Amino acid sequence: MDRTDLVLGIFLGLTGALAGSFIFITLFTPYTVADGLFIIRESGQISKILSLGAIVNLAIFFGLLKFKKDVIAKGVLLSMFVITLATIILYYI
Repeated sequence: MDRTDLVLGIFLGLTGALAGSFIFITLFTPYTVADGLFIIRESGQISKILSLGAIVNLAIFFGLLKFKKDVIAKGVLLSMFVITLATIILYYI
């Protein structure tokens, strides 16, 4: 197993979740990204936005599987576990 591919997959997964959160905030809220993050954090909904943003990783994961990039797909899956733990921690804080 090549470690650079695994690290690339983790990076892709985290970037995909952040990009999905950014897209959700810009398309479905009337706020700018900075204002939206502040309002969402104050209302305690940041874990839900992270979860919705992680949906982008589904497309990344299955796309990598289609192109036979299994190790990178494992990295994306590992980043999903990290995002899940972060979501659980943010929910209970």
